[in-house]
Amino acid sequence: MTQGPEKQSRVGGGGAATSAGVVFQQRLGSIFASQILSNDKLDSVLDLGDAKPNWIRFETEAPVDDILVATDLGGFVAIQAKTTASLSKNLDSAFGKSISQFVKHWLVCKDGNGSKQWNRPLSSEIDRLVIAVSPQSSSKIRIDLPNALRLKTQPGGGELNETQTQAFDVFSECVKSAWVASTTEPFSDSI
Repeated sequence: MTQGPEKQSRVGGGGAATSAGVVFQQRLGSIFASQILSNDKLDSVLDLGDAKPNWIRFETEAPVDDILVATDLGGFVAIQAKTTASLSKNLDSAFGKSISQFVKHWLVCKDGNGSKQWNRPLSSEIDRLVIAVSPQSSSKIRIDLPNALRLKTQPGGGELNETQTQAFDVFSECVKSAWVASTTEPFSDSI
C-alpha cells in the first residue's frame, strides 16, 4: 500500500543524531542537577566565582534554549548543547546556528523587562551564554576559541597565537553576520 505525499512527509528531525544530542543534553543537565543537590558552586570554567546553581530548565522559551540554569547570584547560564560542531562562518552550520541564538538572546535580553526572569539586560558579572560541545567536536571549538575568548576578555588582553586568532576571527565574523541577520541596529565591536 502506498501513501500519498501528505503521509510521506516528516515533521522535524529525528534519528541517531537527535538521540545523541538529547543524551548529551541530559548528561550536561545531570552535572548541574548534581551541583544543585550537593550545594556545590558552578564549574570554574564559567568564571562565575562562588555562584551556585538554584534551578535548571530544559528546552526553554529563551533563544538559547537547550538548558537554562539560574544561579544564587541572580544570574543565568543559557546553554546550547552540540554533540559535534566545528568553527564555521556559515550561519547554517551547527556553530553558526548557536551564535545566531546567542545574538538573538542578547537582543531579547537587552530590551527585556525581566518578566521571565532571564529576559533582562545581561551582565558579564553574573550571566553566561555557553555552547557546550562534546569531545567529538574539533579542538578549534573546544580549546582554541575558549582560550581566545578568555584572553580577549582579560584586562589588558593578551597575545593570541595563530590558531586562537583564526578561531576568534571566525567567531567574530559569525557574530557580525548573525547580528545583521537579526536586527537593523548598527553593530559595535564593544558588544
